[in-house]
Amino acid sequence: MVEKSDLKRLNQYTENIKWLLENTENLRQKLPDRYVAVCEAGKRVLDAPSLDELLGKVQMSGGDPEACAIDFISREVYSLVV
Repeated sequence: MVEKSDLKRLNQYTENIKWLLENTENLRQKLPDRYVAVCEAGKRVLDAPSLDELLGKVQMSGGDPEACAIDFISREVYSLVV
């Protein structure tokens, strides 16, 4: 059985991932080579040079690290070849 709180967190995470994917190029220009957390569907975007520092910022701002989309925004564009 899925708890309502887990479902809410999953929906928030999905919205944050969607926003992150739609805005990656913009973030690459503004925040190259930084870790980024997208919370509240892009209403709150936090960045830091390290993952530990970013997680601290998310927690200090009252955000839920499990609901925020977190990624490293590289200045280089990479392609995964399988």
